Amino acid sequence: MTFAQQFKEEYKQEFMSTLAPQIEQKGRQEGRQEGRREGEHDKALVIAKKMLNMEKDWNDIKEITGLSEQDLLNLKKEIPLN
Repeated sequence: MTFAQQFKEEYKQEFMSTLAPQIEQKGRQEGRQEGRREGEHDKALVIAKKMLNMEKDWNDIKEITGLSEQDLLNLKKEIPLN
């Protein structure tokens, strides 16, 4: 085995034992954060739907839920209200 091949193999082993787990952990952390954001958004949509059914003020719904005008328009179009 040449010096270059040996160096490459040692570097590969070093990477797999130190950096790869860190990269994997960072990916899991980002995935959890994204999941939380999606869950919060879904919950806001449920609350907004209830508020729309109660005929609450549009601006109050936006302020309380943090949803955008477009989110509320989409909700009103896509989800049948009671």
